[in-house]
Amino acid sequence: MSVINTSAKLNQGIGFAFAKPIVVLSKYCLKVIDTMDINLLQQALSISKNTQSEYEPVQGLAAIDALTRVYNRQFFESLLHSNWQTAITDKTKLAFFLIDIDEFRKFNQACDLQSANYALLKIAKTLKLLFRRSSDFICRYDGDQFAILATRMDEAQAANYAHAISDRVRKLKIQNSASSLGYLTISIGYVLHQPQINEVQLTLVDQAKQRLQHAKERGRNCSVGNEVERLELCFSP
Repeated sequence: MSVINTSAKLNQGIGFAFAKPIVVLSKYCLKVIDTMDINLLQQALSISKNTQSEYEPVQGLAAIDALTRVYNRQFFESLLHSNWQTAITDKTKLAFFLIDIDEFRKFNQACDLQSANYALLKIAKTLKLLFRRSSDFICRYDGDQFAILATRMDEAQAANYAHAISDRVRKLKIQNSASSLGYLTISIGYVLHQPQINEVQLTLVDQAKQRLQHAKERGRNCSVGNEVERLELCFSP
């Protein structure tokens, strides 16, 4: 199999002309990219200022993360606030998922920026395919973290979604030499909570952070929810 460096060609805007899979070689990362993924790679190389998003209608591109095309943190926090107040009034529960890409700093150091951006785009796309309801909100919470807010979800559904997220990211097989599995995985802390009048919305976020930390301590590639012992889903090679 021949290896070709496509960066220059893609930067010239001709990436869509390729009919066969493309092999991209960075310092330590070798990734075979199918034709259907070229659009994502094109975005990773050069984000178009004119690209629109399906999330745009409320506040335009100011609400969208430029790279991943999901909500940015600032807009997401305003959504969290409004949904928190609604949940208090309606006495309903909110599900909050905090997702961290395992060993992403080492992955970023080993690979070039294009490979790191490509990985973030692929994971964001995976989340968008899973959380498609009008009551699901996805954001890029930090550099290598994503957050998801969902309403009308029970304990079993939250656990199933957490399992599905981890499983689909593993199946992406994004190569990562820093991982014992050889590819990127994620850790998830999530919580299902019914807001109370005297509580602040940070309660939800803090609980998810604690569970994410627990997942990291358990060896990463884990999902930890409300009832840690019952809902924890850990995976091994």
